Order: sequence, then C-alpha cells, then structure tokens
Amino acid sequence: MGNTDTKRSRTQEHAAVAAAHRRWSSTQSQLSWASQQSVQSVASAQRPWSRACTLGRRRWQPSRDPWADWGSSKTPWPLTLAESLFLPEFPVRSRVQETSFQKVKLLSASGFGSVHLVREKETGKCYAMKVLSKAQIVKEQAIQQCKDEVTIQAVLGRHPFVVPCMHHWQTRKQLFIVTEYVPHGELRLAWKALGGFSEKLVRLLIAELALVLDFLHCAGVIYRDLKMENVLLDEDGHVQLIDFGLARWLSYCGRAHTVCGTMQFMAPEVLGAQPYCHAADWWSLGIMMYTLLVGRYPVEPCRDHVQMKQLVAETSYELPKGFSDPARKVVRKLLCKLPQKRLQSLHQLKWEPFFREVNFDDVLHKRISPKKILESEQNSRKMGPTQKGPAESQEGPVQAFAGFSCIVES
Repeated sequence: MGNTDTKRSRTQEHAAVAAAHRRWSSTQSQLSWASQQSVQSVASAQRPWSRACTLGRRRWQPSRDPWADWGSSKTPWPLTLAESLFLPEFPVRSRVQETSFQKVKLLSASGFGSVHLVREKETGKCYAMKVLSKAQIVKEQAIQQCKDEVTIQAVLGRHPFVVPCMHHWQTRKQLFIVTEYVPHGELRLAWKALGGFSEKLVRLLIAELALVLDFLHCAGVIYRDLKMENVLLDEDGHVQLIDFGLARWLSYCGRAHTVCGTMQFMAPEVLGAQPYCHAADWWSLGIMMYTLLVGRYPVEPCRDHVQMKQLVAETSYELPKGFSDPARKVVRKLLCKLPQKRLQSLHQLKWEPFFREVNFDDVLHKRISPKKILESEQNSRKMGPTQKGPAESQEGPVQAFAGFSCIVES
C-alpha cells in the first residue's frame, strides 16, 4: 500500500510539473508573438511610405488647401435643364464662342430667332450666324427639330450644293449655328428681277437641285422645305441649299406625319395630313420648276393647309402653251398628285427627254456655269430674237444676277 501511494504521489507531481511547463511555454509564445508584432508596427510607423500611417494622417490631419489633395476627385456642378436638353448636339463649352465674331448686319429674322452676317475676329472671314431662342424652341416643342438641323447640316455639308455648318454651340438662353456665308443672294431675287428663266437655264438649276435631293434621300434625310428662299447662288450662279430647320432623318421606306413646309410648295399628301415619304420633296421640285419657267406660282397661298389642300386638288399643273413638250412632260410627272405615281428619283429624272442630254457628272462638279448660260443668252439676244419663255423679262439677266453680290467693307 505504501509503495502504491508513493507512486501515485510521484505521478501527480510529474503531471503538475508538465502542466506548469505547458502554461509557461504558451505564455512565452504569446509574449514572443506580441513582441514581434509590436516591433514590426514600430518599424512600419518609422517608414515614410507606410500605408497605415499615410491614410491615418490624411484622414485626421487635413491639408491647409483641401482642393490641392482632393481636386481630382471633386464632383462637377450639374448642368441646367435648359442646357442638358440640347446635349450632345449643342456643346456647352466650345472653342468658338459668340465673342469670337463681330456682328456686321441683320440678314433675316423669324419667330425662333435671327440670322446675322458676322466677321470672325481672328481671320476676318465672313459667316452667317443663326441665333435661336431656347425659350421659343421649348415652347414650340421643336427641340429634336433643332438637333436634327445641326446634325444633318454638319454631317452632309460636304456636298457641293449644300452650305456647310462650321460651328454650333449653346449658352443658357440661346443656340448658335454658324455656316458659310454665300454673298450673292437668293434665287428668289433673281427670279423676281427676270420674271422667269429660259428652259436651258432651268434645266441646269433643276438638275443641280435634283442632285442635292438625291444625295439627301440616299443619306436618309427628307428636306421638307424646298423653296426659292432656301436656295442661294454662288459667284458662278450655282445653287447652294440652306436652312435645314424642317429636315429630319427618314429612311428610304419610312414615313413622316408632321404637317410642315411652305404652303405653295407642300405636296397634297402633306396638306392632307397623311403619312408621306421623300416623294414630297420631288413635288416641291416640280413647283420650283413650274415657277422658274412661268414666272409665277401655280397657286396662291391660303391661310391654312385645309384650304390649300382644296385649292391644290382643283388646280391643273400644266405648263402654259409656248413651252417644249419635254419640259411639259417633266412638270406633269413631278406634279402628279398621287405620290406613288410621281417622278421621285434622280434615275427617273435622267431618263426624261428634257434631261437626256445633260451630263450630270459635269453638273455635280460645277463644270457647267449658269452665269455663262446667261451671258450666252444675252449675247444672242443682242444679235437677234431667240426662243424664251412667255414671262421672260427683257432685262439683262447677267446684271440681275450680279446685283445680288453683297460685299462687306473691311
């Protein structure tokens, strides 16, 4: 029994010593780990590039100039609603501003704004600047219309018979569209001065306008406002199409529904508030051809499109006697009241006898001069009588064209 108790006592002592040894080892291990971490933390704090130290100091010790540290992450001030409505077509910050130009004179005015002749201060070159009121545009719900205008003219202005858009931007209250300035006047003024053009000259002018319409239609655009006021003449008498305010994007098989345009040039389907396509532009070209030949409009304008529709339905658009059969045939096909039967493509126009001898490549590259045609007709008139339209004036056509040059004094 004594030996047994002694053995048990020794076993308990060994167990107690082992437990104490384990507790001591665990404590030493924890102290060693903590001491190591403490040394690392002290070393890290001494490094100038320490992430913890840098973040802590920036968080709790702000710089004397907060924008010096946080300027790159600041939130920009939001745009006003009047500015955001016209983005991105009309940028707010543009390299060119209104102060870059000097106004010379007022060219025209309308309900939406005005057009000014301006001179760029840096280069001295003259431009036409259209200034539009945002308030009036929003009131008339014409925001998308203005966007389409500047986009179409900027993208498609590379055509030789289209006046290109050079700059466009916006301020808080106005829109600005700057285009090249054509100083030789409107086609309407030449038409009023002469009272009517010869078939040879009309053939060239209509061919140039047909090339423009075909270019726009193939690009997916309907113009909707073809009239003599929107056709300018350059120094050689070639047409220059301006004012894309009513133009819009329209696929070749698409349909538009808005009743818009100038009364005397609007197609019957437009006046009737029916869906219409690019054929409406070819009706306007027919009205243009009739008016240039005869010297007057086929019908006078009415107060609204309902009365105009009735008047158009009752009117016969046959050219008067005295004009050639090919010219009468073209006008008849262009002014067909059924759009599906109307002449409505450049390909069809080229095959008409009236245009069969015209080289449209020469017309496109401006190798045929309207001014030279007028000079030739004037010389022929001096030598003897020549064929002319019934309403052609006896005044000198070259002088009439030359009178539209508006030279700005430097």
